[in-house]
Amino acid sequence: MPRSRPRVGRRRLALLLPAAVTAFVTASGSVHASAATTGTLTPAHLRTQHLDDGLGIDDTTPVLSWQTTARAPGALQSAYRV
Repeated sequence: MPRSRPRVGRRRLALLLPAAVTAFVTASGSVHASAATTGTLTPAHLRTQHLDDGLGIDDTTPVLSWQTTARAPGALQSAYRV
């Protein structure tokens, strides 16, 4: 049984989908970057497993810690992303 040709719609989707995903990722990355530069909290004194230099730690669930410095009085951290 001969295979039927793929419809033109599938070809367009195969070409446009990667371009759309790339455009979305690029746009969302620039939004996050601009949001990070305008924040009032800055991480400081980053530590891993109670060490300033966390290279070579084999633990799969290391203890991470940091302090924050705020530009505005009363600023609080509400979330974090690793």
